[in-house]
Amino acid sequence: MDIRPLNPRLYYSAGEYARRVDRLREERRAWLARYPNLKPSILKTVEPPRAAATACAGR
Repeated sequence: MDIRPLNPRLYYSAGEYARRVDRLREERRAWLARYPNLKPSILKTVEPPRAAATACAGR
């Protein structure tokens, strides 16, 4: 099965994709904030990536 058509980067510019991902992460952080006893490791899954990691991902 060819999953390439499911890649959102094929449909959005790099800037639009980044904005959508940022908004999604922000929404998820707000939702997870409703659970004060949530493990920190779970919260880290929706943190923005570090700048170095982002630069490498674009290669």
